[in-house]
Amino acid sequence: MKERRKGIKSLILCMMFLFILPFSSNAIERDGDDYAPNEVIIGFQADATESEIQSVVTSIGGTIIGRINLPNAKIVRVKLSSNEMSSVQSAINTVREKREGVVIYNKVKFIEPNYIIRAHGSSNPGILSQSNDPLLTDQWGYYDIGADLAINFKGLLPVIAVIDTGVDYNHPDLKGKIIKGYDFVNMDNDPMDDNGHGTHVAGIIGAISNNNYGIAGVAWQAKILAIKVLNFEGWGYLYDIVSGIIYAANNPYVKVINMSLGGPYSYTEEIFVEYAVNIKKKLIVAAAGNENTNTPSYPAGFSTYFPNKVIAVAAHGDNHCRASFSNYGTWVSITAPGVSILSTIPTQMGEFNALNGTSMAAPFVSAASALAWAKYPSYTNSQIGNLIITRNASLYDPLERDDTCWPDDGSTFERLSLLHILDYQNFENCDNISLFYGYAVNGETGDPLAGAKVFTMRGTTITGENYVPWYGYVTNPYYNDYLGPFYGLFEIFVSPAGVNHNLTIKKQRYATLKINDILANNCDGVFTGVLPVPPNKPYYWLEITWTSDDDYDAYLKLPNNEYIYHDNPGILSISPWARYMWDSYYYSDLRKYSESIRIRKLMSGIYKFFVDDWRNGSGSTSWSLSGIKAYIYRWDPATLTQKLIKIITPPTGSAGEFWYIADIKGSTITVVNTVSDIYP
Repeated sequence: MKERRKGIKSLILCMMFLFILPFSSNAIERDGDDYAPNEVIIGFQADATESEIQSVVTSIGGTIIGRINLPNAKIVRVKLSSNEMSSVQSAINTVREKREGVVIYNKVKFIEPNYIIRAHGSSNPGILSQSNDPLLTDQWGYYDIGADLAINFKGLLPVIAVIDTGVDYNHPDLKGKIIKGYDFVNMDNDPMDDNGHGTHVAGIIGAISNNNYGIAGVAWQAKILAIKVLNFEGWGYLYDIVSGIIYAANNPYVKVINMSLGGPYSYTEEIFVEYAVNIKKKLIVAAAGNENTNTPSYPAGFSTYFPNKVIAVAAHGDNHCRASFSNYGTWVSITAPGVSILSTIPTQMGEFNALNGTSMAAPFVSAASALAWAKYPSYTNSQIGNLIITRNASLYDPLERDDTCWPDDGSTFERLSLLHILDYQNFENCDNISLFYGYAVNGETGDPLAGAKVFTMRGTTITGENYVPWYGYVTNPYYNDYLGPFYGLFEIFVSPAGVNHNLTIKKQRYATLKINDILANNCDGVFTGVLPVPPNKPYYWLEITWTSDDDYDAYLKLPNNEYIYHDNPGILSISPWARYMWDSYYYSDLRKYSESIRIRKLMSGIYKFFVDDWRNGSGSTSWSLSGIKAYIYRWDPATLTQKLIKIITPPTGSAGEFWYIADIKGSTITVVNTVSDIYP
């Protein structure tokens, strides 16, 4: 005896969350292991001669091992003759003292240690249970910023530089997206990631979308320039970091530079950041840091030096409150998702993992910045930065500054909203727009029709489009409520509102489903139902779907009076050439709300297609309340495709256990559409 089932089981993936590698953000005076033991960086005036530079370097027993010339300074990396930690401070003191009375030392703008800079996120990631199923449902941050509603935006995206531990350019979800930059750690042209941090950052930005694998990046059309400045342990030297900045700044295709790393204030870093944002007009997006302090970490702290050109990114959880580790303060520009963020990691480390950190928050902002620049290509870096900061989520969901959720410290930054950035008129006014959502199911297997394109049209004009995920959410962009998650759940922004639109679901090698004249309610959602789409295989596909927790069974009475149903599923390879594809009773996914029967070859005579409401039995009145519909597809030999011939709903107000839908004879379909207690 079948028993009633209730509820929907969610897809659950076990993810390993790792400890954040802490870093110190105090300026100038550092512990011994926070800078290279035998190196200093010296900045000279731009007009300093080679002999003047060599004289200063020689006076401290040093050798030049690196040079970078900027318009306003000449920077040298100096290796000292002693490996003692004290030699660094001794060299600094010598130069500072001689600046008071020796003319040649007046050419020195600054001298400082070659500081160690650390990644602002988890390092050495562990292994995640691998799956060939798309993992979009576990990317709560993707929905949190409204990336799901901005997916239909098209434009030429700028390159995003990721200055980090490198990137696994062979990762299946990043392949073809990565431009190989330079490895300043190993001094070669192979910026392969040997830590995992940079690959994780890159995946958040631009992992391949709609490939039935892994995750989706926010700016999945963007290219990423991989620059390695941090080693396999997730730290690197200041000189390598600034070398990475100038490398990115001098690339004409790069407009956004992501820096999910940080350390103390450095004059060296300041002048390189100034070069990048003021001379080369780049936008730097930097992680705020993970020390739970209001003390700035740099380069994020340069947000107050170069407003709107350097964006400091804090991290929040799915409750929109500050992540416990996140730095904060009036110097922060924006907050983005940074807790349990699923993304790519090098294939040898497990391919996917969920990490915590402001390192994970920054790439959401970098991706949003690239999309904004694609929409507003004439904007300056300052204008793009202003868009990111001011077109935030505060209109409908301001941050709660109550010293519990966020500190009440005078900060004015808010939460990232990609939808507001790219579609501010509809976001701010909710005018002339509607949200269509529904479930798309593979009519042969009952799986989600993942990767199918779903779009709406008026005449020949596309009025909204998106793709069907394996497992998705629907986001209310104004109050950020989630509907779902569930298998095959799609959503589309549709405009204009107040008029009818035609909905189409299309995927290669499958039938094309079209539903005409769906009214787009202004500033409201429209549920389109559970929509079955079978493959292009002959001859008939008979599908039923519903949206309630009722239990239905599809039946097909053959011309020889045999029945095809759950206890007699039939066979396709020999007579009767028909098969009941799955029993909804045994499932908790989309198959729970759908059933399918295929007729591969036709027998002579009449087929009777009907449904049994076995749970409610005699006199059932569930038909008008359950959202049940029947879809009849028929093979078209001229085009070798399936065609949707009929969509049938039960008659209103009907009662009975059996819904007799249609008779089929050859290519003729006769709609019966009656409900009664008489077994057909």
